[in-house]
Amino acid sequence: MGDEEFLDFIDFLLFHMAQFGRQGTGVIKRLEDLLHDAGSEWTVGHRNNHISLEKRVAEGVSIGISEVIAHSGNAGELLAEAWNAAFGRSPDAEEAYEKAIKAVEAAGASIVTPNNKRATLGTMVRDMKAQKDWGLDLSAPHADVPVKMAEALWIGQESRHGGNGYRKPTQAEAEAAVMLAIPLVQWFSSSAISRRA
Repeated sequence: MGDEEFLDFIDFLLFHMAQFGRQGTGVIKRLEDLLHDAGSEWTVGHRNNHISLEKRVAEGVSIGISEVIAHSGNAGELLAEAWNAAFGRSPDAEEAYEKAIKAVEAAGASIVTPNNKRATLGTMVRDMKAQKDWGLDLSAPHADVPVKMAEALWIGQESRHGGNGYRKPTQAEAEAAVMLAIPLVQWFSSSAISRRA
């Protein structure tokens, strides 16, 4: 068995270990410790009741994504899917980027455009820019940075329409999109971003 097949096998086993309860938990913990001590680029991820191998990120980022997923309802579920598509064993950059956008839409559409049942991130950005009073509760000149972040996320997805220069996102773009979606989902879910007029 080659390296990639072995990692796929470990990922498969992790997915099924959760059903063994306490006994499985011990094995999973030992694998986490082994990967950490070996300096592996892989770690065991626990996202939305799903256990799998994922690329290691800074511990604070890992804790942050877990908290946002746990406290953001449907948006958190979509964010977990985006995370897995970006950092899991079978990365899918297009899926990761798409789910990152859907997570932000799920978190913020009903807040930004409550009467628009077909709101997209693009219409959300348009409305926030037109209203000119969306931002974080900061007395700083750039409290509207979340609007700019949402716009960057939207504009960066060149794969949302056929034709017109369609291209799939790169892995780096997908990872950046997911990392950009994390604070946006959290801010919308906690009402940290709102109209400040």
